[in-house]
Amino acid sequence: MKAALALLILPAALAAQTPQLVNIGTHRLEVVRAGTGSPTIVFEAGLGDTWQDWDSVWHRAADLSSVIVYSRSGLGNSEPGPGDHSARTEMTELHQLLDSLHVPRPIVLVARSYGGLLSRLYVSMYPHDVAGLVLVDGTHEQQVKRWGQIDPKYPEQFRAYFDTVMKAMKPGAERDETRETVRIQAAGTVEGLEPLPDIPLAVLTSMRPSPKPAYVNMTAVGHEAWRAMHEEWAQRSRYAEHIVTVQAGHAIQDDQPQLVIDAIRFVLGRVRAGAATATGSAGLADSIRIFMARVARDVTHDGPLAWHREFSTDSTFFMAAEGRLAFASGAEAARLIDSIPNFIARITLTWGDAIRVDSLAPGLAVVGADYHEVQVDPAGHVVDERGYFTGVVQREAAGWKFRNAHWSVRAP
Repeated sequence: MKAALALLILPAALAAQTPQLVNIGTHRLEVVRAGTGSPTIVFEAGLGDTWQDWDSVWHRAADLSSVIVYSRSGLGNSEPGPGDHSARTEMTELHQLLDSLHVPRPIVLVARSYGGLLSRLYVSMYPHDVAGLVLVDGTHEQQVKRWGQIDPKYPEQFRAYFDTVMKAMKPGAERDETRETVRIQAAGTVEGLEPLPDIPLAVLTSMRPSPKPAYVNMTAVGHEAWRAMHEEWAQRSRYAEHIVTVQAGHAIQDDQPQLVIDAIRFVLGRVRAGAATATGSAGLADSIRIFMARVARDVTHDGPLAWHREFSTDSTFFMAAEGRLAFASGAEAARLIDSIPNFIARITLTWGDAIRVDSLAPGLAVVGADYHEVQVDPAGHVVDERGYFTGVVQREAAGWKFRNAHWSVRAP
């Protein structure tokens, strides 16, 4: 893994709490960062909304951990980009944004309305990226169908309403997102969306009655169906809470921001408690093997740039291959970070069946494993490499990280 492991030393997180444009490779997205600590809390806004959708909450969340709020492509001051503003494209762009910001994974996602659907898709696309989830009156992909079972007129009413809305919209991201949500509701699903995994979860549901309901979703029976849809998500997790409120409307973050803060605090607590448990003596070896498996999957899925998430920025870091020091210093490794895709386009990494873990101290261990790596350069040339990997892993705030590594390459 010689050259690919230049992805080791990363710049410190930005501290400014003012919007900035961050390049994700194809265009720039508007981002605000605040707070310190881990895991990082990433906020996902509602349909057609910007990062300011979370103004009532994100400042206070920054007292709990690191925070990122952003505007999706074409919204706020974010550039439109080359994408189609589909759900999958937007979540791919979020992943690119987190990579560009060098955000340690896993994160906690906090999402409302349409952003809840997007965030659940993100969990399906990048399951190892997310440690916990807060869904604030989140969109369900089958909500129109479910309400249509109560009132058969509703699906057509929904379509007619949004057709009228879209006619009044100017071309751009907001209209594209609206068209996408109509398409998703017509299909009753999102391509690639999987059931939620068993991770810490908080679900918030508005049940505030409407005095003059115009559609079935505003009626008491419609609200009960809405609560039941959200309860399906809560039942997926052993570490979940489902908060129902009649004091807030759909914008719970504005009407009752403390509910959202409490939900975030709950999920953070569960995530941090789980991380602490995993470092205990009984679970140390298993948690490191899980980390190693995640590394192989992430590198194979995301390419060599995924390595930067897996290595410590500790000053004692070193990287060796075939008995030779690969980089004289962390600074030298850092200089090569941006050049990695120039010589490795794709990579497949697998570990052998037996991963040895020897504890050195709490939160510190030596690992060893056979490895098989196939590298493909931009011209399509293939390098097939097998050998034995040894390294030291250490527990950091964001989880396990390689502190140093040695790749002993066997002769073909």
